[in-house]
Amino acid sequence: MLVQHERIPLRTHDGIVRAIQAARHAQQQWATQALRDRARIASKVAGCIAQEAHELATALESPYRRDHKESCSAELLPLADASRWLSKQGWKSLLPERVSKRGLPLWLGKIDSTVIREPMGIVLIVATWNYPLFLMGVQVLQALVAGNGVAIKAAPGCMAITQLWISILERCGFPKELVVLLDEEVESFDHAVEAGVDLVVMTGGSATGKKIQAKLASKLIPSILELGGSDSMWVLSSANLDRVAQAIRFSLELNSSATCVATRRVFIERSIYSRAIEAIRTELASFRPGFVSGRSLQLVWSWVDDAVSQGAKLLFDLPRQEPAVPADCGTSIAQPIVLYDVTSSMKIVSQDCFAPWVLLIPVENIEEAISIDRASEYALGASVFGDERTAQSLALRHRAGSIVINDVIVPMADPRLPFGGSGQSGFGSTRGREGLLAMTRPKVLSTRKGNWLPHLEKPKEHDEAILFGMLTCLHGGSWSRRIQGMKEIFLAVWRGK
Repeated sequence: MLVQHERIPLRTHDGIVRAIQAARHAQQQWATQALRDRARIASKVAGCIAQEAHELATALESPYRRDHKESCSAELLPLADASRWLSKQGWKSLLPERVSKRGLPLWLGKIDSTVIREPMGIVLIVATWNYPLFLMGVQVLQALVAGNGVAIKAAPGCMAITQLWISILERCGFPKELVVLLDEEVESFDHAVEAGVDLVVMTGGSATGKKIQAKLASKLIPSILELGGSDSMWVLSSANLDRVAQAIRFSLELNSSATCVATRRVFIERSIYSRAIEAIRTELASFRPGFVSGRSLQLVWSWVDDAVSQGAKLLFDLPRQEPAVPADCGTSIAQPIVLYDVTSSMKIVSQDCFAPWVLLIPVENIEEAISIDRASEYALGASVFGDERTAQSLALRHRAGSIVINDVIVPMADPRLPFGGSGQSGFGSTRGREGLLAMTRPKVLSTRKGNWLPHLEKPKEHDEAILFGMLTCLHGGSWSRRIQGMKEIFLAVWRGK
């Protein structure tokens, strides 16, 4: 049984300011510890997760989760894997890197340069409710191993699991003062920004991301935003339709489809469209009931009504479920909301919402799918089903940050891989090597070797001719031009004698 340290979430301005000041002091000491030692502390985390797995799974219970198995596979295992990778291999990405002399411009002379990774300082992590441990947990671990202090704004309703996570960090040896726990309210974020943070990492919706950006702009605080998805799936004529149907069912069932990289828009070539619909209909007949919030259900049905009025059809004859009152409550949904014969002009094609819904869109060919898909403002994840060679070629044309071929979602949990999107899906990377490096700023140390320092000498009459001759000699478009540049250098030097 995990002995939980009493960590009271902070909400007042003065309390948050004092805690972040203390964290900054602790961070300055923490950053002086050897990188290998910081990684060694992180190596204990996976074992603690395994030891306290059932308590953590209990704390992760929510209407969106069907059982503890889902919490283990979607949060505990990926987080343990991420901590192991970080402590075994990932931390080496932060070691000083001596720059090779190959490619050093000749006119610079002899210089030795090293790139050093320094921690940002205090990283404010704005956590999300749909995966409250895995996503936040990896970000916290990477920030700490990189030498930062951390302030965590827990997602609404997720304080208990956040407190348990902090208890694990302390038990593994991370200094208590390094981690600040903020209240769930928006004001706590505002107070933390006012207190002074050096980087904000936020996971959530696009609208919230824009509000956060506006608050950070006046202080020029950098941010990493992992936002909404509305992911697409491209189904080629060579696709295994049974696997396509299984992937759609998995996407709709996982966490009741409250997943940023859940499939929403399925583009299917017309030559296999009818067969694909039947395969999907058959597979979804065994759909396990999911959960949807009243507000989300109201949104989805408004989009569905609009699409049906323009010719789209529901795959299942669903009873119209009125939204729960209040809207923050929710209801169980026995069948997913699947629309087919959807066209690009329908409003629902450009929407994003957490609920078990998906669109089946017929296209003449994948070129048409690419054209429709590029009109979307979201580009977080995507999938392509079909023969591997063609699928890989098409994947390279997609602007999403993560593209999976012949599968969905699960490969993105690889701890070695960065994760992030573009457009309304945000920017920057979390997880993997790139996510770890994003928790630092580069510092370059250059050392002059030798005594040739012409730039320190007083200007001479023919310096301009020498410099232009050097430019032509080094970068002329032809050998004759380069030889001409060399002659200009010699002539300028001779005249300067």
